[in-house]
Amino acid sequence: MKISHKVVEDIIHVERRYTRLKQIFAGFVERAQYLVGENSQLKALQLKVSSDASSLDAIFAGIHLRFQLLPGYGEDGSVRGRVVCSRQIPGLYKESDVLGSFTFLGNGNTDFEVEQGSDPIEMEYHAIEIVLHFVQMAIQKPLLGLDV
Repeated sequence: MKISHKVVEDIIHVERRYTRLKQIFAGFVERAQYLVGENSQLKALQLKVSSDASSLDAIFAGIHLRFQLLPGYGEDGSVRGRVVCSRQIPGLYKESDVLGSFTFLGNGNTDFEVEQGSDPIEMEYHAIEIVLHFVQMAIQKPLLGLDV
């Protein structure tokens, strides 16, 4: 294993970009709060932000989901945000299982697939759909070791 001579510079750059990525994630979290607001039709959903604002926990009908913000590199070497969504079912499993992930750029655009000619899925603007997409995935994903 070889240590890069630019490792310090690289990590400082990641840290600077992470500040911007956290701002975008904060907008995502703020917009998702509509799902638990007084005008929401959903009553079985709860949301909680971590103390360092790097994750959002959602609880729906006994299923716990975590949206965890992580920095990552794109194929071109640019720093991007990566959100990993995991599911935990307390009382059934000790460990969580990963449902999926997506990446986003400094402008908030994600790598979710869209119909040709459609605008990209954007973190803040589509926060409600993104959260509910993963809630639905958590419900649909088979439970390990159970014939349900």
